[in-house]
Amino acid sequence: REGDAGDNFYLVMRGECEVRTRASSGNVVATCKPGDFFGERALLNDEPRAATVRVSSNGAACYVLTRKDFLARVGPAADAVANAKRAALLKGVKLFKGLDDAQRDALARCF
Repeated sequence: REGDAGDNFYLVMRGECEVRTRASSGNVVATCKPGDFFGERALLNDEPRAATVRVSSNGAACYVLTRKDFLARVGPAADAVANAKRAALLKGVKLFKGLDDAQRDALARCF
């Protein structure tokens, strides 16, 4: 449910799920089909769920990963992406223009 703490990552295996938000007055804003996924944002950013997702077809099924399992598999890659974004931002800061890529990467890991 939107606003709840994230506890799982879901990968739609079959069927469909509807995505609704309070901002849309509860209207469907997206439909998840096989191969689509949801729940990652709350886990990666440690923030409340951004939407409510409900099954909309009979026989729908999802693979589920707990927070612990999801972060163990995806967390290191997400950390690397976040660090690369921080390093790119630092590249545009005049104070850090003289740093090479390795130095910027090391500095980015401090944030």
